This record gives sequence, C-alpha cells and structure tokens, in this order.
Amino acid sequence: MKMEIRFQPDMTCCKSTRVSVDLVCQHSGHLCCARRRAQEIALKGASSLDAFARHLLTFWSLRDVFYVFAGAGQMSTLALICKERWLQLPDSGRVAYRAEVAIATDRIETGPYNSLAFMLTFDFLCETASVRS
Repeated sequence: MKMEIRFQPDMTCCKSTRVSVDLVCQHSGHLCCARRRAQEIALKGASSLDAFARHLLTFWSLRDVFYVFAGAGQMSTLALICKERWLQLPDSGRVAYRAEVAIATDRIETGPYNSLAFMLTFDFLCETASVRS
C-alpha cells in the first residue's frame, strides 16, 4: 500500500497507512507533519504552498497554521493570505482582524522574533495594498 499524506478536519493521522491500521496521532504530531509537508511543498512553488495554507485554514486555527508555516520558514506565504483576508473586510473590521492575527501569531515556541517579523510583514503588506486600492 502506498502511503498518502492527507490533512483534513477531525483526522486521526495524516498518513494513510497509519490510519488503515487505526493508529492515532496527537494534534501536535499533525502540526509537525504539516510543517514537514509545507517544507516539501515550498520546493514546488508559491502557488502550491498558498493552496496548502488555504486548505489548512479551512479547519485549523490561524494559530496552528502559523506554527506550521513559521516552522517551515514560510511565513511570508501566510502573511500574504492574511493580507488578502484583511483586504476583504470593511475598514471597521480591519483593526479587529489585525488584533486577531497578532494574538494568533504570538507563539513562544516559534521563536522570540517570528511573531514580530510576521506582524511587520503583515502590516507592510496591508499598508501597501491599501495605498494601491
């Protein structure tokens, strides 16, 4: 049996061969596998990585997806997606969304500077996008 790696809501494990014999992983294991998968996908290009991030965001929190992408060294892809979400909001919702992003990305385990670097990138992207609009 060929092993496939799948990430989906309420999964027990991302590896099909483990699922087939009823093996279960904790959520922290899912995050580690997703980080490795993000590193592999990054080699294929930005559009594949973008699609992977969007897929994960359909069932995982921004906090978890930030952990995955920070660990994979791919925070800029996630910052671009957050900027797109920010642009879709009315002005009144943008401040609240920025606060939500700041809270979600404030993770000690990703390193002391990753959340700051992410927020600086996010703010720059949003500012640049709002000037263009």
